[in-house]
Amino acid sequence: MNWDAIGAIGEIVGAIAVVATLGYLAVQTRYARQSMDANTKAIRSAARIESGRYWSEEGIQLAVSPDMAGILARGLENAQDLDDEERERLIAWFVQHVVATDALYLQYADGSLPEDAWAAHETTLIGMVQYDAFTRIWDAGFVPASPKFRDYLNSLRSENRSTDWTFHAKARIYD
Repeated sequence: MNWDAIGAIGEIVGAIAVVATLGYLAVQTRYARQSMDANTKAIRSAARIESGRYWSEEGIQLAVSPDMAGILARGLENAQDLDDEERERLIAWFVQHVVATDALYLQYADGSLPEDAWAAHETTLIGMVQYDAFTRIWDAGFVPASPKFRDYLNSLRSENRSTDWTFHAKARIYD
């Protein structure tokens, strides 16, 4: 028996097995990457839909309750002009607004919510933190928020960035 020939055949078979295994792993890696990319797109799409749904629900809430839109507009300008019930409703609105925005921010921070979808929320926050009523409610501790969002919102406040965003219940959209 020629052990050198058997050894050579074994090396050839081993080399073929290594090449086949590497080929198999390359194909599996490509499929895994495609699957991961599709999953990432689905997560980002769902986050974008949730972001849009938030705007829709908030808009509907203010549209079906014109007095709430007025409370929000007047309260942002001067919460002292509101009666006790209106101030409570303003606080409730701020709480739901911040809680919903907190959830969206966390999705943005972990990469699930695309930056362009987050930009509108950020612009609104930058505008809101400039209102005295928001600052008073926020500083009073009425608004539950994650530590990460709390830090983010406080940084927006300290940066004092300006924006054209404003809330007017009687905005002139027709001339």
